[in-house]
Amino acid sequence: MNGGAEWIVRQGDEEFRVASVADLREAARANRIVAGTYIFHPFRQQWVYAREIEELAPLFAPLNPPQTSVVTSGLTGRERRGDMVCMNCGFVGRPKMTVPGSGCVELALWLLLIVPGIIYSVWRVSSKVPTCPKCRGLNSMIPWDSPRAREILSNRV
Repeated sequence: MNGGAEWIVRQGDEEFRVASVADLREAARANRIVAGTYIFHPFRQQWVYAREIEELAPLFAPLNPPQTSVVTSGLTGRERRGDMVCMNCGFVGRPKMTVPGSGCVELALWLLLIVPGIIYSVWRVSSKVPTCPKCRGLNSMIPWDSPRAREILSNRV
């Protein structure tokens, strides 16, 4: 399953290329690649975690000692269950879903004009955005295992 395509491996700020799956396995055995390392899969044409590559998955099986990155090793179990990280304040937790617009404007549109009231209500309900409960930043919450969140979490002490 080589086909001459190069695999791009991104671990923190370091990026390197390997020519084959055998080279990926060798890097994993040398701990240059861990389960959460981002790798560009040349056949899927997308970035995936090392643990998602079929040929590498056995190397990260639960029977082996857990191999975690510096960022994930500092997280508690609570932070790993679908929580998100705020890009503004670094808060880790579940976001509050906020409805945009104004309830007063919606009420006025319903009282004055039925059709615009319907349109405005549908827009508000369908446009909920994740909001940080700590700093109230709109659209500032990102998944904790994304590269940007890992960067934010690695900078927090």
